[in-house]
Amino acid sequence: MFDSYRKFWLGFSNFTSRTSRSAFWQAIVVHLFIIFVFLIFICGFQWLSSPVLPDRFTVVAVVLAYFLLTYLLISFFAGLSLLTRRLNDVGLPFPLIFLLLLPGIGGIVLTVFASLKSATKAVETLPNFDGEVGEPKILENGSLHFSQAIKNYVFGMFDFRGKTTRRSFLWSQLVFLGIGVFCLFLSVLTEKIESFLFDFTGPLAQLTLLMTGIYFLFILLPELAVFSRRFRDAGISSFKILFLFLGFLTVIFIERAIFRVNRLSYGIHHFELIHYVLFLVLLVLVPTSLAMLLKETKK
Repeated sequence: MFDSYRKFWLGFSNFTSRTSRSAFWQAIVVHLFIIFVFLIFICGFQWLSSPVLPDRFTVVAVVLAYFLLTYLLISFFAGLSLLTRRLNDVGLPFPLIFLLLLPGIGGIVLTVFASLKSATKAVETLPNFDGEVGEPKILENGSLHFSQAIKNYVFGMFDFRGKTTRRSFLWSQLVFLGIGVFCLFLSVLTEKIESFLFDFTGPLAQLTLLMTGIYFLFILLPELAVFSRRFRDAGISSFKILFLFLGFLTVIFIERAIFRVNRLSYGIHHFELIHYVLFLVLLVLVPTSLAMLLKETKK
């Protein structure tokens, strides 16, 4: 069962193989169990919190809720590939995956399809996904042209195991994060102009802000992938990369949770010690990450 769940993550970018019915449902059961455990802890800490105003237990519950949302967001891509492989196994066309766009009925129909037995033709012609992920797609070495760096950034959005050189990483960040910064500047400028002309924030500023948010959401996965490849190119192990990502996520989630609790509790909770600890953690994480990102390629 846990081996099927491991393949659930290893095959997050594999849409061409097939997955048997038993392996599919074993992975889904473990996935749902993890979600259930998250919900139990969230409800438990929420029950321990004050019924009048949010307190420290509410902070823990909110942090766990953020982690659950992150898990659901990341596992969504792995779930799409798993469901596509299951459709391949039963001999159905992969465009049926778009039934997920139909609320309720689409999910029910796909659940029925996933419960069908394997098609004989699919078993004979398609390889069963056994957890082998092959060689990384992006393995940069030496000096790359600007166009190749941008191409690797786009086509390597699912490749967390390859390597990206420092030069290629800086080019991609200059372009894609530069576009994001420009969009943020444009949204702020639009808001200021509309506030000056009409004394309120109009639809144009809201639309610009929405498009900026969509853009950052769109580049989230490629950014995580290119950061992971840059760390690997600098000689950082998978465990340390995961530790860095979780460290930054934890700091961000705790800060957001404290902000929400303070706002809902009218500022009666200050959490000075937690803020101090988080500041010390950032003093370690930020310089360490920058040093790794700017490090020369490890030979």
